[in-house]
Amino acid sequence: MKSNFKSLICCYLILMSPTLLAREVVLIENLASPSEGELLKSILIKKFHLPQELITLRSTRFACEAKSEAIIHLCLEANGELLIKKMNQYVVRNSLGVFLNQTQVQGEVE
Repeated sequence: MKSNFKSLICCYLILMSPTLLAREVVLIENLASPSEGELLKSILIKKFHLPQELITLRSTRFACEAKSEAIIHLCLEANGELLIKKMNQYVVRNSLGVFLNQTQVQGEVE
């Protein structure tokens, strides 16, 4: 039941929101090692229950982009520091918040 609700929200995010059609939802630009980038992606999937289809992991050797069309743009620097370059709080609160609320509910049950 919960999985169906998440799928419904994902479909809404992808199909109904015109601002999401041409951009990543969560963009991780990785200046660190590939394993550190995969670890961050894994945490977002397992801890925050974000579908992997919403997360783009992009390795780069140069500085993270200053501008991005992503809803959430994270920069994993070479020293392992994580920077939030951009976060559209409206979308996070009203759409992606479903996944975060699910995390809080599961934490209370455990």
